[in-house]
Amino acid sequence: MMSLQNNIASEQNSARKLDQLAAKTELYAGTEKLELLQACLPILNAVIWPPLLAWKPGLSVWSALSGFAVPVFDAVACEPLQALWKRQAANIQELFDCELLGLAWNPVGIGEQPNEEEVAEYARRFRRKGGDESKLKDWYSFKFEDLPLPFARLICQRSNCWWDAKLRRYYANIIVALTSILAVFALAIGLVAGLTLEKFILAVVAPIAPMCLWGIREFKRQRSAAEEGDRLLRHAEAVWREGYNGKLSKPELEKASRDLQVHIYHRRRSTPVIPAWLYSLHRPEYQELMVKGGNEMIARYRTKHDQRSQE
Repeated sequence: MMSLQNNIASEQNSARKLDQLAAKTELYAGTEKLELLQACLPILNAVIWPPLLAWKPGLSVWSALSGFAVPVFDAVACEPLQALWKRQAANIQELFDCELLGLAWNPVGIGEQPNEEEVAEYARRFRRKGGDESKLKDWYSFKFEDLPLPFARLICQRSNCWWDAKLRRYYANIIVALTSILAVFALAIGLVAGLTLEKFILAVVAPIAPMCLWGIREFKRQRSAAEEGDRLLRHAEAVWREGYNGKLSKPELEKASRDLQVHIYHRRRSTPVIPAWLYSLHRPEYQELMVKGGNEMIARYRTKHDQRSQE
């Protein structure tokens, strides 16, 4: 059985843990650049071709070819590389969580652990590029030093689910707004130019189709990931309540956390990344809300524990 001692607050800032966070951050940064490329290519198609074809209608064949080539390039080049980097990042983040939260590695549900050389390589890249290591510290900033590990672990897992779901839902709304505005802009240019139906399809519909497809796909993926995060959040809270009310033993709490962690891992590995600028923009607000919510749960646990001790 794993140790029940809670050293999360101090251990999370150790050199080994900061290396793991630096490595996964570097990998997610590469994945984010690919996501940005996937977003920019269809958007540029939609913005550039309509006014260009209004000026030079003879380029309509090239605009149609561009509308076909962008999604092919996305599927053949971007998606496989993105999946590889995302898997590596998720594996390293899983190693961080397992070691810090006292969970055994799950080779059946996850596979082999990332090796030390892989972690060191990407951590060195992060620092070589001037990555801000101060943002990696106090990953779980709750007041749970004296909280038993099974409950401290659940607080951390719950915070992962809450933060991820909230940010993804916000990002999905941005995608819908941006895609709609650009599509209306492209259509307006086509109508103002007085294009024939054939030219309208080649000059406007074909160029904006990849952008619309990207927007629809990304919106659905982000909303689906947010809904999965909400589901895991509710499950974590249900396990917490059962443990809090004494309905689950410590081994049962550990098994519930182990099962929950597998779902957290697969969500990280399979869902699209969120832009770093959006994370940085909302981090102060979300960090404050997350810590407040977690600390209130911890306070209720301590109050109930004190009442039981006095009985």
